[in-house]
Amino acid sequence: MFVSLLMGSWSFLNLGREEDPSFAIKTMVIQARWPGATLPDTLQQLTDRLEKKLEEIDALDYVKSYTLAGESTLFVFLKSETRSADIPAAWYQVRKK
Repeated sequence: MFVSLLMGSWSFLNLGREEDPSFAIKTMVIQARWPGATLPDTLQQLTDRLEKKLEEIDALDYVKSYTLAGESTLFVFLKSETRSADIPAAWYQVRKK
């Protein structure tokens, strides 16, 4: 038991640690505002148009959107198999749309 405790302590102390570990964020939030617009106008002119343009992106998994009068919020989710190296290019494509 003492050997297990000693080995566990040694392993813990020799674990690699990063101050800022790298991880991939595969969700983006887009907000668009149109002050004074009605709910149907916001839905048709902002939300629907943005969703259709975003569907052209290859790495896109799905889009979840919420629409209020004069405000549209979209959550863009990338496919889980999107590699970390490809994520910046995918977000660039989203911003270009």
